[in-house]
Amino acid sequence: MKKRHEKSRHPSATPAPPSRRRIWVFRLTALLLPVVLLGVLEISLRLGGYGFDPHFFKRIKIGGEDYFVQNDDFSFSFFPPETARNPGPVRMRAHKAPGTFRIFILGESAAMGDPEPSFGASRYPRDAAA
Repeated sequence: MKKRHEKSRHPSATPAPPSRRRIWVFRLTALLLPVVLLGVLEISLRLGGYGFDPHFFKRIKIGGEDYFVQNDDFSFSFFPPETARNPGPVRMRAHKAPGTFRIFILGESAAMGDPEPSFGASRYPRDAAA
């Protein structure tokens, strides 16, 4: 009589190597899975209202008209909340009139006029000759 736990007399065959297709499916899954998981996490956090708006301007309605105003949370991308800087009050129409130009000065604290905002480039006279 044969015992149940007794090993069979035939040596077990080695499993067949995975097919090329199966290997590529595994590779693609291993490559895309982290990206998909991070994307789902990002979308979930945004829908949940976590974080802050990283854009410099926020669009709001004032008196029934669309305006762009400063985003006080903008500098949180670069500084901790304790040292974050406020860009200063800005308000401009979302739709500019024909024939007008919008000039943006990019820079650091010197462009803002730090330490004295009255010396910042944004305070230069608007009718200054170019």
